[in-house]
Amino acid sequence: MSDEFDQFAQKALDEARHSGYLEGHADGLQEGLETGLQEGTLLALRAALLRMTNHRFGSTSNSFRLRVASENRAGQLYAWMDQVMSASRIEEIQDLLSP
Repeated sequence: MSDEFDQFAQKALDEARHSGYLEGHADGLQEGLETGLQEGTLLALRAALLRMTNHRFGSTSNSFRLRVASENRAGQLYAWMDQVMSASRIEEIQDLLSP
């Protein structure tokens, strides 16, 4: 009887481990996808902002490109895009372009 109980307990433990593994794998996959989407969005926003600024005002400084590359908030990148789109002269966005 003890052997049967040990086998049953071992099977239950194995099933619990497998279930935990599957759940952990699914959670990790979901987290990885979300992180990838966030990083991809930031990359696309940075590229769009630099392209817009270069198209409207010509070449930008290294310090501006570094500032854009280091920004990790999508909301801030969108705000800068709005500033670039609404500016008619480069002087209107000088604070954005300066370090």
